[in-house]
Amino acid sequence: MATRWTFDGPDKYHDTLLEDTGTGFKTLAEWDRFRVPTRSETSPRAEEALNPPEHLKAFEALLGRTWEAKIGEGDSGIGKAFHIQSTYEFVPDYVSALVLAPSNDGEPTHLLDAYFYQRVGTGALRRLALSRLGGMYEGDLTVLDGGALQLELTGYEGDRVVRLVARLAFEKDGTLHQRVWSREGAGRILSLDVHFKKLEPKNDQLH
Repeated sequence: MATRWTFDGPDKYHDTLLEDTGTGFKTLAEWDRFRVPTRSETSPRAEEALNPPEHLKAFEALLGRTWEAKIGEGDSGIGKAFHIQSTYEFVPDYVSALVLAPSNDGEPTHLLDAYFYQRVGTGALRRLALSRLGGMYEGDLTVLDGGALQLELTGYEGDRVVRLVARLAFEKDGTLHQRVWSREGAGRILSLDVHFKKLEPKNDQLH
């Protein structure tokens, strides 16, 4: 992966995300960025968020809010206590997700940044995620019948390559059900199974 910045004066530039295909670099996504006088102190609430384009409509119910999963040791499928908060925001042309782990001292740990976008040229939905430990995870996203989001991911963790399948689905009780499987040959092993609850604004620690 690579990025290219083309500046047009001191206040704006063109940002290009590139993929190394082995025979050269191909454009994955492009954005025009510009300076704003001041940064908004709060992120927009879901009802105030911009309407995403048609190819990102499947994310609409997630946007502008923080989702929290908090379960005890042994209940998550990973053998330890699990407490994270994920915030999804729509930025023109893509959806971003910020994943944090809250702590008792009030200073959360930044775990992951993820981006969902439409690949230039093919129209396919893609996901790119970068972890605080240096891992990079990328792959295609499919909207399933019923609105669930399924991702077929390849992860690069140093010299190790992992293959994952992740699924996000809304349940009737309003929770967001996330499951992650590791792919072993033709089979799958469930490695994470958690439900996220939408935080009320007064408890939303990420805004």
